[in-house]
Amino acid sequence: MKVAKIESLGMVDGPGIRTIIFTSGCPLRCLYCHNPEMWNANKSDQDYSVETLIATLKRYQAYYETSGGGVTFSGGEPLFQEELIEVLKACQNEKIHTAIDTCGHFKDLKTAEEITKNADLIILDIKHTNYDEYFKLTGQPMDQLFEYIKILNKLNKDIWIRSVIIPNYNDTPDYIKSLTEFVKQINNVTKIELLGYHNLADDKYQKLAINNPLKGTPNMDGLKLKELESLLK
Repeated sequence: MKVAKIESLGMVDGPGIRTIIFTSGCPLRCLYCHNPEMWNANKSDQDYSVETLIATLKRYQAYYETSGGGVTFSGGEPLFQEELIEVLKACQNEKIHTAIDTCGHFKDLKTAEEITKNADLIILDIKHTNYDEYFKLTGQPMDQLFEYIKILNKLNKDIWIRSVIIPNYNDTPDYIKSLTEFVKQINNVTKIELLGYHNLADDKYQKLAINNPLKGTPNMDGLKLKELESLLK
């Protein structure tokens, strides 16, 4: 499986203490993307076997057990990684809790369904609730997201929802209202998180010689984010 990087002892990408495995390759080109180096698999990425990944994860198993944690597969887009199916099955055998952090876009429907079926938690990133704005923000239409929501509802998986809030773009009560309405079509949603935009990836864009469409955009104000979060309740 193509892996861009692995982070240990993560605390925000799922319950408990987690290992975060960032896979390579993503079909979206989100304006606010903070991992542009993971858009395409490249020579600097590593190919990990199932055995190697499981051995890596087992080193932290004591942390998982005491905190209710596990491993989260992020990216990039993990639904593009067919090898992930076997990794998830191996995690089940080792009783390691698994989460998939996904935008709901996939290479093929069968692989996406098998990955989802073998994961414990799906963290679904909602880029926008409006079809036209979604395309402007990501460079892709929403159609696959709707197909993936059908898979989620069919499999009855536990779902967390995330949405990035960008200053002067979707930092409004109207967007939060549209988000809560959008989420009603998804079963088993137990948590909705608003993630404030940050400009920490500016240096990455510069080093990669990639245009940063949000260059100069300030970080999302924390107090305003809390105000918007209160509307979710």
